[in-house]
Amino acid sequence: MDFQIEEIESLGSTNDYLFKLTTNETAKEGKIIIAQDQFKGKGTANNKWESEAGKNLTFSILIQPDFIKAGDQFVITQIVSLALVNSLSDFLDADKLKIKWPNDIYYSDGKLAGILIQNIIKGPYISHSVIGIGLNVNQERFCSDAPNPISMAQITNKTFDPNDVLKKVLESFEENYYRFKLFPKTKWLEKSYLDKMFRFNNLYEFTENARSFKGKIKGIDNYGRLIVTKQKGEEKIYGFKEIEFVI
Repeated sequence: MDFQIEEIESLGSTNDYLFKLTTNETAKEGKIIIAQDQFKGKGTANNKWESEAGKNLTFSILIQPDFIKAGDQFVITQIVSLALVNSLSDFLDADKLKIKWPNDIYYSDGKLAGILIQNIIKGPYISHSVIGIGLNVNQERFCSDAPNPISMAQITNKTFDPNDVLKKVLESFEENYYRFKLFPKTKWLEKSYLDKMFRFNNLYEFTENARSFKGKIKGIDNYGRLIVTKQKGEEKIYGFKEIEFVI
C-alpha cells in the first residue's frame, strides 16, 4: 500500500479532517493524517480520547475496501485490532495484549489504544473507510475520567520513538488487509480475533441495563455482535453498548 503520511502539529480530530478530504475526493487509499496534538479526539459513540501533545500516536488511515460488503464491515475492526496487538507484541508482552470487544486494545486490565472507524457505503459495498487510532505511547499521567488508561511507557518504564511504533503498526495492518483481500472466505481472521479476545471463554462479571451478571464470551456473530453464555445457561447476543465489562 502506498502510505502518504501528512503530519499536522495541532488538529481537533484526525478522523474528521481525513473524512472531509475523503468526501471532497482529495485523498487516496493509504492517506494518513497524524496529529502531534489532537485536542478533540473521540472514540466510538462520541467518547472522548485523551492524549497529551507530542507523547502519543493519534492518526487516521484511509482505505478503499470495495471488496468488503456493507454487512461485513466488522472485518475492518478485526483487521485493525489484530494489526495493533500483533505490532505491539514487538514492544510488550504479547500474552498480556488483548482485544476488548469490539475495538479497544488492552494490556492486562489497562486500556492502551482505541479505534474509531467511519465507513462510506455505496451500494452493497464499502467504498471508503476512515480508521482512527489513538495509541498511548509515552504519556505518564492521565487526567480525564476515562477508565483504565495505560501507556507503553508506564508498562515498561521506557520511552519509545512513536515513528518506530507507527512503522510496525502500518506493516501489520497492510499484511492483514491484503491477506483478507486474498482470502476473504476463510476463517483465519475470526479465529485470530477470538484468540486475542479479552476475557474470552472464561467466567466474568458484566452489566446489562445496570444489572450485573456472570457469563462467558463464546464468540461473535456475522455482524460482530458479542455472543455471551450467562452463568445459568442462557445464550444472548449483544450489540455495542448493550453490555458492559466490569473491570
